[in-house]
Amino acid sequence: MFWEVFTPWEIEVDVNNEKIIIKKRNWYLIGVTEDTYRFRDIKHVRIDEYFFGSDLVIRVLWGTYANIKAISKNDANSIKNLLIKDY
Repeated sequence: MFWEVFTPWEIEVDVNNEKIIIKKRNWYLIGVTEDTYRFRDIKHVRIDEYFFGSDLVIRVLWGTYANIKAISKNDANSIKNLLIKDY
């Protein structure tokens, strides 16, 4: 949890193109890992709430998981509502 201060998660939810982009700075602080998922490939969204903040776990097709740690509870719920919204 402490290391998340130096390597924060960035989440971009693009509703128009129906995709989510998850970015994370690497341990060496010189590069960024980026994952992009389509809304239709998302099968499950789980929020693990803690006293301070929460973790967001997104299950994608073929059993792949996207774990976003140490984000606010409000942001996690907002993202979940955008991803699971019935179109």
